[in-house]
Amino acid sequence: MGKGRARVKRLGARAVAAVLAGVLLLWVGSTGAAQGEVLTIARAVELAGASSPVTAAEAQLELARLALEAALYPVAATASGDARATADLTGQGPSLALELGVSATLRTGWGASGEAVAAARRALAAAEAAEAAARFEALQRALRSYADALAAVGAVDAARVRLEIADLQLAATRSRHAAGAALEGDVAQAELARSSAELELRAAEAALAAAFTNLSWALGVNVAGVADDLPAASVPAFELSEAELAARLDVRAARRDIAAAADALAQAQRASGVNVSASVSVAASSGPTSLTLGAGMDTQNRTPSLSGRLSTATAAPAGPGAAAPAVRATLGVGATLPLGPPDTRVASAELALAQAEAKLEQVVVQAGVEVAALSAQVEAASARLRVAQTRLALARDAATAARLRYELGVVGQLEVLQARLAVAQAHAEANAAKAGLLQGALALAKAVGAPAERAAELLLGREGMEVRR
Repeated sequence: MGKGRARVKRLGARAVAAVLAGVLLLWVGSTGAAQGEVLTIARAVELAGASSPVTAAEAQLELARLALEAALYPVAATASGDARATADLTGQGPSLALELGVSATLRTGWGASGEAVAAARRALAAAEAAEAAARFEALQRALRSYADALAAVGAVDAARVRLEIADLQLAATRSRHAAGAALEGDVAQAELARSSAELELRAAEAALAAAFTNLSWALGVNVAGVADDLPAASVPAFELSEAELAARLDVRAARRDIAAAADALAQAQRASGVNVSASVSVAASSGPTSLTLGAGMDTQNRTPSLSGRLSTATAAPAGPGAAAPAVRATLGVGATLPLGPPDTRVASAELALAQAEAKLEQVVVQAGVEVAALSAQVEAASARLRVAQTRLALARDAATAARLRYELGVVGQLEVLQARLAVAQAHAEANAAKAGLLQGALALAKAVGAPAERAAELLLGREGMEVRR
């Protein structure tokens, strides 16, 4: 138990630290600290796993484990003590009374105690599912923010090339105008195109700053750049087996709801019927000292209880008429029978159980549909990525050829810049295709009940993926 509390404290400290790191981001940026971190996708995955939502879910999971440990403890006992001093104003003198007691319930694993253990196990399973969901969401958020930052970098690169093209075209138009081969309107149009290109660049730079800020807030670090290292993955198709179906978070949740409804029905059935209770106690007394031991149980809770109480007090010495030591045993049996209007709790619990079972069937059907749809989306994303990679390779070959022709004096600088622009656009398209494929793969991994650790491997290009860069 002590170790569990220590783990909770450590997890809580991590969660607080993550939040404080996020709060400090704006201050760091305003002080020019500017020494931000250039993220890789591996670093983004690492930071996502340590983000505040994940650490908070980990803390809740540890608390659920502690709660289960407490529910499994075989005895729940309490102790009490009482001391009283009394002054008799008639002259008999003061007296002192001392009373000690202990009571306990035995957790037998059936009845109310067994249901409490089952509820604690369900709560632990729910906490595990919540922690897994938090990890998936953190990975998806990190990928989305990382991809947005990459796209913003690509947009800035393309905007800079467009500005270079606009500058080149403006210079050429002015030269033609000086030679009498262009009109004033042509120069004005070229100047307007150059101004538009400059505004486009400024807007792209602002969007890039915003993307870095969003990524910084998502991961809790000051981001100054991102590496162009998204893996180009070939993700195999998943099939939803029975084991994978059972591992889905929504299926597991539906099964927990069925178990909870079944326990609620059992409780309602016991509460609506006859409740028989039995108790036995033994009391021994000798003068001012007495000891009482008792035990009891009823058919509703089905949890045995034990109790003991010792009391003693100072008193005047026993005289000829003093009571002799005595031992008494008491056996009690009682029963309660509901006589009021019909109890609807059983019917309501039966309906809730039927609804929970129907929900499970619905979830199973939806799971199959979802996996089929996501598999199709991943296949389409893979096809888009192959097309984008082909287009990027062709654009790079064309840019190399344009540069060689420029060096030979066959073409001008404009053709080289246009080839560079085509490469930048194709590169951005390839990155978008990579991100789309990875997002689909993450969703598919979650849909088939894969653990978050495997999803993280997908982002790193290590699990079921052929990496092409």
